[in-house]
Amino acid sequence: MSKIELKFIDCNWEHFKIETYNFNGEIKIAMYQGLNMQQITLDIPTAIKFAKTLRTEINKAKGI
Repeated sequence: MSKIELKFIDCNWEHFKIETYNFNGEIKIAMYQGLNMQQITLDIPTAIKFAKTLRTEINKAKGI
């Protein structure tokens, strides 16, 4: 398995970051604001639906 760390940084505020990772077959989404952290856990079907919804919203924003 590759050792990769991927962080998404807010376009307006550099101190807000999002990380995703797999933990025991569930998808964890960690959101950091400065030193504070919030986390949600998605099962695979919910993560798939979230990914599809995110792609739909990206396409709407791009005007596709």
